[in-house]
Amino acid sequence: MKSRWIINILLIVAVVILTLVARYEPGIETPAGPQTLTSLRVDQIQSIRVNRPLREDLLFSKTNNTWAIDREPPVPADEFQVRALLRLAEQVAARSYPVEELELSRLALDPPYATVTLDGIEIDFGSLEPLQELRYTRVGDHVHLISDMYQHLIEADY
Repeated sequence: MKSRWIINILLIVAVVILTLVARYEPGIETPAGPQTLTSLRVDQIQSIRVNRPLREDLLFSKTNNTWAIDREPPVPADEFQVRALLRLAEQVAARSYPVEELELSRLALDPPYATVTLDGIEIDFGSLEPLQELRYTRVGDHVHLISDMYQHLIEADY
């Protein structure tokens, strides 16, 4: 009779241990949150520069919570388009790769097709990835694939 009690207690202990292992999953790291292109927040950004080799640079500056195109005289910027361009700072990358693993010239990142500078952080734009039509972008020492929703803003004129 005592051996049955010992077996039942061991089975209960085993069930408790397995329940704790299933609940807390020791040894399994939680995946990092989505990786954004920059650490900037949209409300922190004070200046934007859009450099396009085939066109004149676009310069935007923020004064008194309004955006203006830096020209003589300053021209008020379209707030809708500026906000769309600012979302680039918090854009979540679909995939990211270290620069060392890629041949940048094949991705049109050396030299880049265009460069957007948000408060000193450069975001280089390259070609499209052929399968999902994601845009190659380089920020620092990483190449990110993002949705291609900024090209028309980069190509826009004053």
